[in-house]
Amino acid sequence: MAELYRVESLCRRFGGAAAGVDALAGVDFQIAAGERLGIVGESGSGKTTLVRLLAALDRPTSGRVVFDGMDTSNAPESALRRFRARVQPVFQDPRSSLNPRMRVGDIVGEPLRSLRVAHTSGRVGEVLADVGLEPEAGKRYPHEFSGGQRQRIAIARALAPEPQVLIADEPVSALDVLVRGQIVQLLADLVATRRLTLIVVSHDLSVVRDLCERAMVLRQGKIVERGPVGQLLAGPRSEYARSLLAAIPELPE
Repeated sequence: MAELYRVESLCRRFGGAAAGVDALAGVDFQIAAGERLGIVGESGSGKTTLVRLLAALDRPTSGRVVFDGMDTSNAPESALRRFRARVQPVFQDPRSSLNPRMRVGDIVGEPLRSLRVAHTSGRVGEVLADVGLEPEAGKRYPHEFSGGQRQRIAIARALAPEPQVLIADEPVSALDVLVRGQIVQLLADLVATRRLTLIVVSHDLSVVRDLCERAMVLRQGKIVERGPVGQLLAGPRSEYARSLLAAIPELPE
């Protein structure tokens, strides 16, 4: 598979030189087109900072993120607009990521309007159906839906501009166990049928197991372990990865 992302010596420091905090400290990795990568770690490990840099929502202190040959940290806004059509996020909590004052159809169509895509209404109906919602759902407001349905709306919004990459940041942590399984299966099906590149950020190795083929474990802004998901689950080498695995009460087959 061709390389899509290349991350080189990536650092992100918050605060001044003396009292600052390194959220990321010299991270290097690659992601191939069509790959499904999990980024695992506890709160404060640097996961969210890394995701924001991969989505070009923040700039590194040093190092770089190269996407399909383009250094996103110094790309012009016109190039970043095209980049954001190709790389779409799905956030953790749809209650806060969906504007309660907008109808669902307008929410899902928002990225299309920003990209000046024609035939927005037809595309909105298509992606709502793709995530298991009736097209009529577009006429309603987010508060009229359950948590699982709101996450389906968030996924529909991400799919609307036909991206190449989905970045899912803790996509099921706000949902109950039954609904979590449904959303994980939906994401797996969509990634397979659309041949998407998927980046999943989670503290839960069971979610990564179900969605990803390769994983990296972050701790204090550094990668402490990486490899195939099956290998990591069967025999994690680092004590930190073993503690994350032990925190899962059960990994059902």
